Amino acid sequence: MDAAGRSLSQVMPWQQHPVLDLPTWLQYKPVLPSAMMFRRRWLEQVGGFDPTLTAAEDVDLVFRLAIAGCPAQWLRQVTTAYRQHAHSAMGDGLKQAHCLSRLLDKTFAHPQLPIQARLLEAKVRNGTLIWAAWYLYRTGYPEAMVEYLQAAHACAPVLPTVALVQWVEAFEQFSAGLDEKLELEGLVRSPQWQALAQGLLSKDVECTPLRYSRPPCKGLR
Repeated sequence: MDAAGRSLSQVMPWQQHPVLDLPTWLQYKPVLPSAMMFRRRWLEQVGGFDPTLTAAEDVDLVFRLAIAGCPAQWLRQVTTAYRQHAHSAMGDGLKQAHCLSRLLDKTFAHPQLPIQARLLEAKVRNGTLIWAAWYLYRTGYPEAMVEYLQAAHACAPVLPTVALVQWVEAFEQFSAGLDEKLELEGLVRSPQWQALAQGLLSKDVECTPLRYSRPPCKGLR
């Protein structure tokens, strides 16, 4: 719902992702704590939330539960309302991106991560970094968006024209998921996107490690 409590859309992720197994959690992250119930023994087993994460701590918790073998099932009903407003925790795109980057490193360094999940690392990193890039753009950090898209391309390199089309399609899809319409012309005409596209097409872009994968995640060094 919007800030005034008006319904925007119904979200039923079980239609796209019917099986809640580790690959689904890693790739699609259908996590909303207010719509989830957990058995206490599983929370105690994995140690609860990671206090060093100031964002994405809910995704981290679910990842660790899945890695530990905690089973999950959908209740195929809309049971809660998620209110979107300017002062929500999701409003800080830079913090979200920082902590998602740290979460990826933490998850794929987990000693109990199954080999089948490790084989998904490039795909998961690519998809997560593209989402983070979109959210950075949406929340006013176009320069950081460029770095995250460069990092995503380094994880799953494809032809530059293919990458640019995939990113635009992903941005449109993510916007639609929030019942928003991406201002496509504004995106592709922005100086940051123009420089990114020119660099990719001329093969001058060097995909370097993210500066933004470091703090402000509390407790990181």
